[in-house]
Amino acid sequence: MVDVGLPGIDGLELARRVRGDALLSDTYLVALTGEGQATDRLTALNAGFDEHVVKPVRADELVRLLAVDGEGGARHVDGASGFAFRRSPTASD
Repeated sequence: MVDVGLPGIDGLELARRVRGDALLSDTYLVALTGEGQATDRLTALNAGFDEHVVKPVRADELVRLLAVDGEGGARHVDGASGFAFRRSPTASD
């Protein structure tokens, strides 16, 4: 989860950088923002976020975001880094 309004480097730029890094490109990214217009959502998704969530986040929505990927499967969380990925890594990763 990334707050879109970060100081210095905003969340949109952070998402672009994560997507551009081969080691992090499969990281599951959730934009957390106070902006809920359709254009805000589109901007976040175009920057590379998987989800766009408007604050305050309901508890059930937070549980859904942390537990399940967009295809209904559990996300893989790397124990060493704590990063959540859209899928489990394969032997070739």
